[in-house]
Amino acid sequence: MPNFKKSISEHVANGTYRRDRHGDQASEVIIDQKLPPCPDYLDPVAADEWSRIVKIFADKNVLRATDFGVVTLYCHMFSKMRHALTNGDVDGLMTPAWITQFRQLSQELGLTPVSRAKLKNDGKDVRPSSADPYADF
Repeated sequence: MPNFKKSISEHVANGTYRRDRHGDQASEVIIDQKLPPCPDYLDPVAADEWSRIVKIFADKNVLRATDFGVVTLYCHMFSKMRHALTNGDVDGLMTPAWITQFRQLSQELGLTPVSRAKLKNDGKDVRPSSADPYADF
């Protein structure tokens, strides 16, 4: 199976963008300026989560219009989870497969501590500028 070259946008979003390797092409990352509105079929809890998530992603410049399907699914699942927890219907909805899918969506969107750490401050290199990486030890 061939390895497809990642776009600069993917490198920036994953925190793997390096100016020395990829050149000074960070300006090539084009983020859609006009974000689509929240889908009207989402319930109020999902719509609130949509607004919260889209604002975070827009501030980090990592969201594209093509990502809205995943964001919509995440918000819908978030709403269902909250409804189940509020009404005590956890066993009916939150199966291991459902929890795994929700966790994977959260990770894909950078909403877990580990996946957020991979974003590395919007693609900026967070390593110290010291030539010796072990100087602090």
